[in-house]
Amino acid sequence: MSSKNPGVFRGLVDFACELDSSLDAHLKTATVFKGTSKSIQNELLESMLEICKNKIKEEVKNADYLAVMCDETTDIYDNTQMVIVLRYELQGKPVERFWGFFNPINQTAEALSSVFHKELQTLIGDCPHKLIAQTYDGAAALSGVNKGVQTRIKEVYINAHFIHCYAHQLNLILGKATSQNTNVRVFFNSLSGIPAFFSKSPQRMAALENVAGHRIPRPSATRWNFKSRTVNAVHEMKDALIECCSTLEASNSRETGSAAAGIKRIVNDPEFEFWLEFFSKVMPHVDIMFSQLQSRNIDAAKANASLKVFNSAVQKLRDECDAMVLLLPPEQKRRKFKTDKLAAAKEVCDVILLQCRERFSFTNHLEASKLLLVNNFPVYAKNFPSNELEQAVAAYPMLEKDKLRTELTVLYTRE
Repeated sequence: MSSKNPGVFRGLVDFACELDSSLDAHLKTATVFKGTSKSIQNELLESMLEICKNKIKEEVKNADYLAVMCDETTDIYDNTQMVIVLRYELQGKPVERFWGFFNPINQTAEALSSVFHKELQTLIGDCPHKLIAQTYDGAAALSGVNKGVQTRIKEVYINAHFIHCYAHQLNLILGKATSQNTNVRVFFNSLSGIPAFFSKSPQRMAALENVAGHRIPRPSATRWNFKSRTVNAVHEMKDALIECCSTLEASNSRETGSAAAGIKRIVNDPEFEFWLEFFSKVMPHVDIMFSQLQSRNIDAAKANASLKVFNSAVQKLRDECDAMVLLLPPEQKRRKFKTDKLAAAKEVCDVILLQCRERFSFTNHLEASKLLLVNNFPVYAKNFPSNELEQAVAAYPMLEKDKLRTELTVLYTRE
């Protein structure tokens, strides 16, 4: 017990010993049943877990509706691990409860959904209508519209609509579109090397700022809008980048000179130039869409309108790919080069359009949520939102329309 970090359990025991001299004496002198062995610790933890789960089961049983959140990853031993979190209403307030870690046999949709079904059977086996929402990280095995976990769950729990962060959905769509083609992956790998090169040295960043007038976005491994900003920045300051790299080539640092020469070759590469021009046309539409989906005032109508405009813009860009290839410099108009780029560019557009249709297929929950926007209550008190109510009932048929209308009317007219 002399360790500075004995662990949570032993730490609590040490703390209890400071408060109880009898317990302290027992632990120091007893030869049997000290209660500190790892087997007893594990038994105590398992007992506490069982009590917590039984309490959660009782709360879920008394709740009218349930939503589940899930994510899967690998632990430090590379074993597949899956976590499930529950969300439901308790005494008039939404609560979230951690349900547990699980180890499916692999990361396929079949294995993950098998674990999910088993746990849901334990929780709401006799009331499948209770499950009204499921949300995952967007990975194909979980959120796939054809054979993903969300589809397999909805086959049994018909009210379990799949809901995902819309802005994150856009990230996943672009990630999917840009990972389909090897040349596109190479382009973005090369692109990420440019801000990485300049961000490693204040002197390099200052040199670029002196030539271009502003800095290039710092690298980020998680946010897609960083890639959008990088594409736009490199496209705008391409000539300044070449000029800056030409200067840095003569640096006293061999590492800086060599890397600057590499960046200069990348920026002048015909393949890189083509994709930079192509994505400089895609990214402004992505930025607008991302901003709209992040808006606090987003609703089903606005989301659908934004998606329609975005899809039209991508379709128009796809139709203009032929003209874009014709504008290539003479040395880039070799038949194979031109044909390959045209097919790849159209493929990117096609994947974006397909993924948009799949991932944004359900938006009625946004319309239903408008019924509870507090700032709209004064307006609703004078003009009841009948259209929103109809869409909410259509999305969640377990709702009693007349009862809900009465309750909402009372809610809207209260001070």
